[in-house]
Amino acid sequence: HRGCAEIYPPHPPLLPPGPRVLLSVVLRAHSPIPALPLPPPSHSCAVMKKWKMISYGGLPFIALFGAYCMNKHYSHHEEPAEKIPYPHMKKRAKPFPWGSKDCDLWDFECKKLARAADAAANAE
Repeated sequence: HRGCAEIYPPHPPLLPPGPRVLLSVVLRAHSPIPALPLPPPSHSCAVMKKWKMISYGGLPFIALFGAYCMNKHYSHHEEPAEKIPYPHMKKRAKPFPWGSKDCDLWDFECKKLARAADAAANAE
């Protein structure tokens, strides 16, 4: 059984001991909040291990719940409501600048029908 310090070695300090002590004294002197005592490292390791196990236990739950939601979402498809051709829909003040003048840019079904109509008109 490895200890917490073996798994997560302490980081080297960013400042050498002299300036680090001076900086901590200055910061503590000007801090409006008193410094709180830190828990012992054994307690911190125990809490870290506990939440690590809770997190690992939660991952399968999240995966199963996500699969359930995806299944529920994709299992039923309602038929879209019938589109009523209101006069204010697809109103064109001027033609579009691309090939088929009355079709939206990504409306491929309309473009196919427009090409078929053009081909029938040219055949006559």
